[in-house]
Amino acid sequence: MIWMEDTDWAYALQYLGGTESKKGQWVTGGTSWKWDASFENGHGLTPPEGLIEPIRGFGFVWYNFLGGPSSQVGWGMVEEKGFCARVQRFDKGMLVRSTAVPGCLGEQFNWATSPDFPPVFIALYGDGSWKRF
Repeated sequence: MIWMEDTDWAYALQYLGGTESKKGQWVTGGTSWKWDASFENGHGLTPPEGLIEPIRGFGFVWYNFLGGPSSQVGWGMVEEKGFCARVQRFDKGMLVRSTAVPGCLGEQFNWATSPDFPPVFIALYGDGSWKRF
């Protein structure tokens, strides 16, 4: 999932299987996915060992709109990590690329500066598909 601060929208990127793991379909609920600050620490669910319950805004979308534990995306694998990104919007989609600047807007920590953070470069197309480069 990706949350865009400028629009306050969350995007769920779904891998559809097959041999190409760097593409799939995306969905967003637009303004209906706007977090109301409830469930800051999740819903108190018990995930299977080695997995986590999504919290904050991602947990809100995961639980209320994607189906929670029985959702197509399943349980969280790692904690959410915020990163600064450059975003270019087009008439048929947008590009999102992580950038390793020291800090993000609002002085949030930028995980893209961490050596173990894999760079993010994703195209979200207007037809609901996405591809990672």
